[in-house]
Amino acid sequence: MQYATLAATYEQLESTSKRLEKTEIVSKLLAKTKDEDLEMITLLLPGKVFPVHDDRKIGIASKLVVKALSTATGMTEDQCLPIDSLQN
Repeated sequence: MQYATLAATYEQLESTSKRLEKTEIVSKLLAKTKDEDLEMITLLLPGKVFPVHDDRKIGIASKLVVKALSTATGMTEDQCLPIDSLQN
């Protein structure tokens, strides 16, 4: 995936505070993400793009990523939980 695609998604996410809209935005991104890029994208989505000492965040909770992944793939949220554990 081109980083520009992910950056455009960040901009869309930044433009709304509504959780349902954010879920839809992330779902659309995940639906078009190649299998080999999913791990990287799911790690980047929660905002793990800044140094540890930097308090800035993108504003995507891991639960939202799991819900969006579930919506995009048709998997249950429980089936997506192993992906969520990658962030620890």
